[in-house]
Amino acid sequence: MFVFKILSVALLACYPFLVYFTLDKWGLAATAPLLLVVFALRLATTFTARQRNFFFLGLAAAAAGVLLTALSWLLKRFEILLYYPVATNLLFLFAFAATLARPPSIIERLARLTRPDFPPEGVSYTTKVTKIWCAFFLFNTAFSLGTVFSGDVRFWTIYNGAVSYLLMALLFVGEYLVRRKILSKDAPG
Repeated sequence: MFVFKILSVALLACYPFLVYFTLDKWGLAATAPLLLVVFALRLATTFTARQRNFFFLGLAAAAAGVLLTALSWLLKRFEILLYYPVATNLLFLFAFAATLARPPSIIERLARLTRPDFPPEGVSYTTKVTKIWCAFFLFNTAFSLGTVFSGDVRFWTIYNGAVSYLLMALLFVGEYLVRRKILSKDAPG
């Protein structure tokens, strides 16, 4: 099952390119069933990892993919497929924001995985970082929606399949480096 999980994650990470190239080569009649299989695979592998963090987020993202793909196929409108990155960004925004309302924040939870003896200053810092991630997902949701409305599938593919991941990686790495520097000041010794 681990191989299927890796396969489904990899395919969904490439979702914009998968949509772009399969629609161009095979059309919606072949693309929609292929995507339904990918999302069904993701649903199945999500259920096998119930005890892990992000279970509901993975479940909701896969369910949104199934719903959007099925609607696209039924209504014969490929444009509906373009809303998946919008939906996933909204889901991440809600997941991160929910941890601000019910602490500990998601960034604190992740930071405690590598440093269980988290200092009080770290809690304040990770709450601020979670807010920054919320702002990022809000921006990314809006921009992803803008790419859908642009009507340019190539622009949609490049932004949602590459640029948004690059921005996310830059934020992740930048925050991690800042956190290490800030929290190293608090480390004993």
